[in-house]
Amino acid sequence: MIRRPPRSTLSSSSAASDVYKRQVQENVYMDPRNAQMVTVDPIGQEITAAEPMDESMLGAQADLRAGLDQAVQQYCTDSFAEGAASAVYPDLTVCISSSIYAPNKAWSGRWQSVYKFENGHLSGTVDVSIHYYEFGNTMKTTSFNVPAREVPADPQEIVDAIRNSDLEYHKMCTQDAVELKQQFTSLRRQLPITKAKLDWAKLQNECKVKGELAGLL
Repeated sequence: MIRRPPRSTLSSSSAASDVYKRQVQENVYMDPRNAQMVTVDPIGQEITAAEPMDESMLGAQADLRAGLDQAVQQYCTDSFAEGAASAVYPDLTVCISSSIYAPNKAWSGRWQSVYKFENGHLSGTVDVSIHYYEFGNTMKTTSFNVPAREVPADPQEIVDAIRNSDLEYHKMCTQDAVELKQQFTSLRRQLPITKAKLDWAKLQNECKVKGELAGLL
């Protein structure tokens, strides 16, 4: 039977609408990929109007932004689940959002990362949240601050640095999961020092005999 997810569970389409949209004014967001400002209906989740961005908003590194945007899109296609969304803004802020929704397995997860390339250095943050809702509710959220590192002003070099940072964080999360499993295992009842399982039936009989003997005294 497929369990219905709780309301706090992420939806499979949340990545595209959650890619850290840069709001300019109420319900008006910057769409740097298409160089336009879009008005979004937050209830209907649809674009109701669009107009070109002012040239002053395109930034001084438009070519680098465009190349970086293409490289980031390819990185999302190669490394994230289907439906991952990304945006590269004129100030060279890179935003990535990816969600996985698995109702058959009663869990969902989201990856959100924001990187900033400035003055030849790349830094950022990665946030991950996981929600298990089979026979209960368990949620885990983690955050990772990516220290600044020197990177050439080249789209592929920047994306390679992002990939390496994400992989480093992924390895840390995997190690944490292994340690968590070991901690749960250590909570289980340990074997006695003899390393042999207790014969509960024998102990029960011995206790019964002892009680009978006590009644005769």
